[in-house]
Amino acid sequence: MTRVRSARSPLRRRPLIAAVVIVLACVAGFWELAEDFAISPTVAAFDARVSSAIVALRGPALTVVARLVTATGDTLTVSLVTAVLLYFLWRRRHRFAVSALVAIAGGALLANLMKDRFGRARPLAESALITLPASFSFPSGHAMASLCVAGVLGYLTVRSSMSPRAKAIAVGALGLWALAVGLSRVYLGVHWPSDVIASWLLGVAWLSLLIGYSEARREVPQA
Repeated sequence: MTRVRSARSPLRRRPLIAAVVIVLACVAGFWELAEDFAISPTVAAFDARVSSAIVALRGPALTVVARLVTATGDTLTVSLVTAVLLYFLWRRRHRFAVSALVAIAGGALLANLMKDRFGRARPLAESALITLPASFSFPSGHAMASLCVAGVLGYLTVRSSMSPRAKAIAVGALGLWALAVGLSRVYLGVHWPSDVIASWLLGVAWLSLLIGYSEARREVPQA
């Protein structure tokens, strides 16, 4: 087998074009929420309606589950970052280790920068089931971190030698986990729904940028 691109060949265009389209769409959606949450009655009404619907589901068993799920968006993130880096360093695949670090740590840094930029207050403390973090509310750091971890692991899974069925199950499980972490933040009363949606939009944009570049650089074997 030969490779269709050498190390000095130009980047493949299709992945880059697709990534740019996704990034622009997601950033536009994120910015729309970021500019409107403080002044738009539509966003305020949406947050109030969705929060009320999710809070109405509260119960002892579901609260325990939500606490456990939301904890994985923090402690599990650090563990997975460490595991991924150690694995790739052990396999002497330093480029992949650096890419994983940039995707996950960079996503967390981006979320924190946006928090300081927009300075949105969190929901009222009396409605929260856990202690409100000291940081601002918009966007959700937990939702962003879990999405970045799920995206990195999902991409590595798709590019692995696993069977198609196993890939679909693994990617689906990662997606459900990221979704559950985001919803748990609203359920526990520490974020508005628009915080979580904005985090997902920002996370998809960030991952699309990195994955698009990675795919553009990937050498495709040819028989």
